[in-house]
Amino acid sequence: MKLDVANPTIASWFQSQRRWRGVADPRELGAVSPLPPEELRELFGTEQPTLEAIEKSDEFIDRLERGQGVYILLYQQGKPQKIYFAGYSYD
Repeated sequence: MKLDVANPTIASWFQSQRRWRGVADPRELGAVSPLPPEELRELFGTEQPTLEAIEKSDEFIDRLERGQGVYILLYQQGKPQKIYFAGYSYD
C-alpha cells in the first residue's frame, strides 16, 4: 500500500501547508516520511501496528525535529486500513 496523495482530502490538506515538500525517504525537513520498519518493531513490537498500539505511546513523536513528519500504515487483522500522520510544525 502506498501513500495516496491523490486522495482529495489528504491532497488538499498538504496543499494548504505552505512548507509542504512531499514524501521523503529518508526523513527530511518539510516532508513526511514512513517510519522505518526497525523503528516500528522497536516501538510497537511489530511492523504492522494498530491504531490502539500507536495511541499508547508518543515516543516516536519525541524523536522528530521541528518541520519533520512521519506516516504509519495502520493495520487491522493483518491488512493496511488507514494512514496515521504525526509531526511537528515549524511554528
